[in-house]
Amino acid sequence: MKPKFNRKSRDSKGRPIVPALATAGAPFEPTLQRLSIPTCVVVFLLVFVVFYPITGNGFINYDDNDYITDNIHVQSGLNWSQVVWAFSNTDAANWHPLTWLSHILDWQLYGTNPWGHHLTSVLIHAVNAALLFALLRGMTGAFWKSLFAALLFGMHPLRVESVAWIAERKDVLSTMFWLLALWFYLGYARSKTPRHRRINYSLGLGCFALGLMCKPMVVTLPFALLLIDYWPLHRLGKKTIRNLVWEKIPFFLLAAAGSVIAFVAQESQGAVIAFLPLGYRLETAVLAYARYLGTFFYPVNLAILYPHSVRWPLMSVLGAAALVLAISAAVIVLKRSRPYGLMGWLWYLGTAVPVIGVVQLGSQSLADRYTYIPGIGLIIVLTWGVGDLTERLRGKTLLPGCAAFAVIAACVVLTRHQISFWKDSGTVFSHAVAVTDNSYVARKALGDFYWSQGRLDEAKALYLDALKMYPQYEGAHLNLGAVLNQTGHREQAIDEFKRAIQLKPNDASAYNDLGAVLGDGHLDESIALFQKAIEVDPRYADARKNLGQAMDSKGRVEEAVAQYQQAARLRPDSDLRVLLGLDLEKLGRNEDAMFQFREALRERPDNAAARRELDRLSKRTGG
Repeated sequence: MKPKFNRKSRDSKGRPIVPALATAGAPFEPTLQRLSIPTCVVVFLLVFVVFYPITGNGFINYDDNDYITDNIHVQSGLNWSQVVWAFSNTDAANWHPLTWLSHILDWQLYGTNPWGHHLTSVLIHAVNAALLFALLRGMTGAFWKSLFAALLFGMHPLRVESVAWIAERKDVLSTMFWLLALWFYLGYARSKTPRHRRINYSLGLGCFALGLMCKPMVVTLPFALLLIDYWPLHRLGKKTIRNLVWEKIPFFLLAAAGSVIAFVAQESQGAVIAFLPLGYRLETAVLAYARYLGTFFYPVNLAILYPHSVRWPLMSVLGAAALVLAISAAVIVLKRSRPYGLMGWLWYLGTAVPVIGVVQLGSQSLADRYTYIPGIGLIIVLTWGVGDLTERLRGKTLLPGCAAFAVIAACVVLTRHQISFWKDSGTVFSHAVAVTDNSYVARKALGDFYWSQGRLDEAKALYLDALKMYPQYEGAHLNLGAVLNQTGHREQAIDEFKRAIQLKPNDASAYNDLGAVLGDGHLDESIALFQKAIEVDPRYADARKNLGQAMDSKGRVEEAVAQYQQAARLRPDSDLRVLLGLDLEKLGRNEDAMFQFREALRERPDNAAARRELDRLSKRTGG
């Protein structure tokens, strides 16, 4: 006989007794319990179908190039040397070896086809939605609430950026390990034997470590563990806070190590923005909490980039602070009768701390992808809060069900609409320019897209617009210079390159581009600039190729060969191998020269110059 519970029953300390958790391992309703695993499959499939159109989108020219399309390590395929690289570098201002390995594996499987890269992200996101259902169901015993929460998480338009942007693979991958760590912690908390407790604890700690190797934002996991101790596990009544903290010391130590590594990696790559005053950053953080709430309930006009304001309006800051304080006060007042409110709200506030803007990373004031984990807290508050209200409608279960269906259906429509903006760089940045004010980064990125399409006048106009908004934008000066040079305005291009160097003296590409535009008339100056570019970035293949050509013009063939060989090791290039082969022939190394011509043809069979030079040299040498 199924046990009956009084909804208003309370324990000795006044806490409401949750039926599924009145005692550890309390029985679930049998039919729904049997449906849990099939429901995980259904959640996975529904989310996968909604997000599947993403697989028809392409790469974008913002971070996808650094992570995939221009990354020679990723494109080298899965081998031991690339595994070592993944664990030893801080490229892209992060130490996230598992994220790199996922991209390397994708390249091994799919190469230049963006379909497969997108498919991996969609699959992982669908898995995350199913894991969230399993976790909430396991913790609370609430089948329908857990189902709604998982679908809302999986299908909300705020998830699109994390899934559709291939470079943000780290979001979905790290969250998968985050959810698995919580699952094993649940097993640890519920285990009856020391052996099972040790196994679950170790697995949870291991998943946390794996999550840190995907994205450092998961450093807040120990905080989340304490929150689920409070609700829905109700362990706070069985142990003191000190004991609960003490049992998580290994998690806190891992979190501290991950935080230090992340900060060092980001600072080494210049991702930590130091020029923003602390007061401004605190205002940004308060506004971000309120703005994320707004986009959660009204997810329209979402964009890849949200620019900073010169100064945040005082009334906006005060209004945001009042809203955050009011909600905080409300969940504290209701913590005895509605403990999920305090838990979910603190989850939202706490897990967003690494990216809320106090430590400013990058040029954005906020980002949709930053809500991937914190949004779960809001979903818990909304789902269980509305669930409590609808419980008063006894016998009127149709109304809550219809409302839930309407919310999920609206999310599906909005999510599909948002996915359409991620078709390519042109659509995603055109949309960002349309829905945000003063987004100089979006204008520059859209200009880059037009430049790649040969639409030089439109690219030039966007670079000039970006520089009107932010005259110190080095990247816009650099690309404007390239477009000016390409359209015959050489002197203006030189001025733009020099301005870029003034603004960012450690940008190797600025030295390389200025050296290239100076050309034969200033050969010694060009050589010095190429050498400076290589000094700044020894792995800069284009600068080495340009330096080799400049050395050729000076008749310094052996030095040219050395630069070509270095460039070929850094980034295989069929045309570069032709240049190398010609110089090797000049040095009398005919066999080596023919090898380079053959390699050039192997890399690009339609390389007419390589074919011509190989045939010529073969006839001359009888080879």
